[in-house]
Amino acid sequence: MKPSRLLARLARPCLARPGTVVACALLLVSCATFPGHPVRLSAPRLETAASSGDPGALDEPGAPSAEQRVANLFGGLEALRARVLTMHATPLPTGRAPRFVRFPEIVASVKRRYGRQGFGGPVRTVVVLGVTGRVPLSTSAMADRLMDSEVERAALYATSFKRTQVIYAFGDARREQSRAELLGVGMGPIRFNLRFNPVTERLDLPDGRVWMRYDPATTPKIERVTLYRGSALLEPLAGGGARLTEILILGTNIVIPAFLEPPLMKLAAETLENRATNLWAGAWEGVPEAGAPEGAGQGGK
Repeated sequence: MKPSRLLARLARPCLARPGTVVACALLLVSCATFPGHPVRLSAPRLETAASSGDPGALDEPGAPSAEQRVANLFGGLEALRARVLTMHATPLPTGRAPRFVRFPEIVASVKRRYGRQGFGGPVRTVVVLGVTGRVPLSTSAMADRLMDSEVERAALYATSFKRTQVIYAFGDARREQSRAELLGVGMGPIRFNLRFNPVTERLDLPDGRVWMRYDPATTPKIERVTLYRGSALLEPLAGGGARLTEILILGTNIVIPAFLEPPLMKLAAETLENRATNLWAGAWEGVPEAGAPEGAGQGGK
């Protein structure tokens, strides 16, 4: 029997009796899905498919396409995903260094939406950085690095960056939460402690692409960082390696005096730039210049 018919049959007696509305609601909740997974498969069904080790277990009739799963992953963040796709379609930078892109319109939009209340407090200062470029690793290997807490710690020059829990892991999809601490950030006597909880979600597609989403979590208690959100796309290159395109948004509840805003905002922007530079340098470490992949003859910077 199809799951939809089974659900309808189970729910019919609940709806016929007003006193069982709560039970009916629990039934519906039990059939909820995780972001990035087929919307017609319940969570227990996915656990069974993953534990069986049979990828074909997910290919039942009516299962959504890869693009439908990506759309499901980015529910609520469709505009950010569209920006990543637009930047990903620009000419690929030559060489090993990534290209940085500013998004003042996203900064303004974030301040309008979260100025009074973000995730654990208002968002007063915002930094947005887009980055795109070539890496010599496969999409899967580079995605592994983006989910490696030690790689992120080194890239951010963080005091600590540790994975705290694996929220779910089902074959080609994974979601993890980490705890990040950047202590004594600032200049001169004006310094802050930044503590936040990045949630990273990953979806590997059959064609080799990998989509990633970054979100904030408010527990454990955050300090200063009231928004951490982003999206990344990894796509295989014909000549070897992959192209990585990412947009990352960092917001804090710090109110900066006007006379200190230029140097402190520059320092905040450099935090994300340094992270990207370090991620690319780490990916290229040990690869000789002559070993750089050709990248299918795409345009220059």
